[in-house]
Formats: sequence, structure tokens, C-alpha cells
Amino acid sequence: MKKIIPLLLLLFSLNLHAQKVAGVWMGATYETCKVVLDNRFNGGEQSFQLIANEISYRNVTFANQKFDSVTFYFQSDGERTYLYRIIFHRYFPKDFSKEAMYIRDELKDLYEENYDTYEWWIPEGNPYKCYMFYNDNTDSFYCDIILFPSSWEGKKEIILTLLYEHTNYIEDDI
Repeated sequence: MKKIIPLLLLLFSLNLHAQKVAGVWMGATYETCKVVLDNRFNGGEQSFQLIANEISYRNVTFANQKFDSVTFYFQSDGERTYLYRIIFHRYFPKDFSKEAMYIRDELKDLYEENYDTYEWWIPEGNPYKCYMFYNDNTDSFYCDIILFPSSWEGKKEIILTLLYEHTNYIEDDI
């Protein structure tokens, strides 16, 4: 009994700082996340993933918004995997900047109900502001819009990103 109480306290304190996103906890294993995420984003069907320690889906809905893609990233220590980063992307042609800003601001309105919000601008000519959301009990995350030159025909496109990230679970992440 004396050994169980410290273990329960440790697990409880870890969960106070864990963040749940799209039904999965940061720090959860690949296998645990895959089942939950296939149910949520793949209609319950088992998905085939091309890259080790990543789970990706296309054309998903999250936070009442449509995204072109989402990728869940895992760190591995050789014995266990840990979910530590989630990135949602939505792509727009350059002339759709008002729509991208509207969606970014809708996400801001949704999240600032439960999180403190910090606003900043990415330098180097990016004309769009970014938001970071945080509170005392969770990891921070952010939403940004970035103007990128695309790789085809020299056209530019806008990428709206919603990124959740936990500090490294593994000290020497490669």
C-alpha cells in the first residue's frame, strides 16, 4: 500500500499537466493513439501509415474547422513511443488571405474562452499575426498564418497552422 500511494500521486501529477487533443493525451503511445484517431478521423477503419512514429490524416474537421491535413508525431526511446507534437494544416491560395484570417480568428475566439492568449507577428515580411494559447495546467499551443512561396510555378500560398507541442519526453531526441 505504501508503494501504491506515491505511484498514484505521480500519475495524478503527470495528468494535471497533460493535454488532451482530438481525444488523445500528449505522451500517449502510438498504439493507443492510432485506435482513437482511426475512429475519429478514419471512420473506425484501420489506416495505413507510411512513416514510422507519425500518424497522418487528410481532410479532417477539428475545432469546428476543416483542415487539409493533421499529423501526430511520436518520440521513441526504443521501447515506448510518446505523442509530443500535433500539427493541423489548412492551405489557401494567396488571394484567400481574408478567409484564412477569418478562420484563424474564429479559432482564437474559441480558444481564448479557456486559455490566456498572446499575440505576436512572425518577422521577415509575413503580414499575418499569430496567437499562442496557454494556461497554468497545460502545454502551450499556437495558431498562425504564414505566407509561403510554393514549389510549383513560383506561386505563393497561405498556410494556416494549429500546432500543439509538448516538451520532449526523451532527452536526446534525434
